Amino acid sequence: MTETGVPAEEAPVSPSCYRHPDRETGVRCTRCERYICPDCMTEAAVGFQCPECVKAGRKSVREARTVFGGRVAQDAGQITRVLIGLNVAVFVLALLTAGGAGGFGGQVTPLHVRFADIPLTACPGGISGCTPGELIGVATGQYYRLLTSMFLHFGPFHLLMNMYALLMVGQQVERALGRWRFIALYGLAGLSGNLLSYWFGGNSFSAGASGAVFGLFGAYFVIQKRLRLDTSQMAMLIGINVAIGFVITGIDWRAHLGGLAAGAAATALFAFVGGRGSRRDALHAAGAGAILVALVLGIAVRTAQLRDRYQLDGTAQPRPAQPVKLASPSTGVAGGAAVAPVAGVTVATAVRSGSGPGVVVGRADREGEGDGVGAGAPTTVMVTGS
Repeated sequence: MTETGVPAEEAPVSPSCYRHPDRETGVRCTRCERYICPDCMTEAAVGFQCPECVKAGRKSVREARTVFGGRVAQDAGQITRVLIGLNVAVFVLALLTAGGAGGFGGQVTPLHVRFADIPLTACPGGISGCTPGELIGVATGQYYRLLTSMFLHFGPFHLLMNMYALLMVGQQVERALGRWRFIALYGLAGLSGNLLSYWFGGNSFSAGASGAVFGLFGAYFVIQKRLRLDTSQMAMLIGINVAIGFVITGIDWRAHLGGLAAGAAATALFAFVGGRGSRRDALHAAGAGAILVALVLGIAVRTAQLRDRYQLDGTAQPRPAQPVKLASPSTGVAGGAAVAPVAGVTVATAVRSGSGPGVVVGRADREGEGDGVGAGAPTTVMVTGS
């Protein structure tokens, strides 16, 4: 009240943000008309909206999907580039473990000895990465080799060819399938290729990304079929690369065929098993899981066969008083080198680049020619139980 008895006018109250009452503002959300401060504003077609209205609006809008159910990504090809980066990083690491230039000629490095795919062998003397006489390989329980070998390569040319194919085809497949389906496809194809090599390959170190890359070839062929596009060029590319594996000595064509089959099968699942939304996602996840279970069963059966054949116990160690008798090393790797030395036999001698006789650790590329690494004089490795 004033001295004259007339009520005084109250000062106007400035509006404040509904989420931050201490902040004055004059802007309202165009949907709910609540006051919002600059930190809470999201630009809309008309005016600004508050966080709650933006969230509610997103729920009412259907997410963009590809024909195969994958989410449409703004940066298609990101996973492909990550995979290329991983392969390059592992190659550099392999060079470092080999002492620099040692891995540029395609030799078996200590990293290959520890992580490349090999069924079962005894570590020979004169090569780092394992103890002489130690049993190594997938059958000893080193199942990780079936995955880690996908990121190892023999020399820069081997790496370059695989990464070029991955870049060209991988981005297209990733764009069509979406990130998660692409990751599942790549992993299943690579594992399937290594499994076929585990079953039917020799006792030689095998490594490379081309099992997974062939899976992408098969996937792209199925994608073109689903979209009713011309597949003749892709079919020719696949045919030429499959044929090269049989013509050039040292290429692990088993990994190529295994990856191709798994990649085509997984993509056929994504392409032709229908439904919408979460139902389709569930069916695709179940189908991919079924393929994975089949591959794991294949690994288990092969491991049991090898352990029984070479009389290993449940811990993959020789049964007491019974020497491990592994098959004799075979030849056929380019350059006249014998492939992987094994226990219970005299390791074959070979001549590589005029270096004279020596124990040879063989290896098989997924791309490029095979070769061997000399490691000293011929020797016999016998493993007996304790």
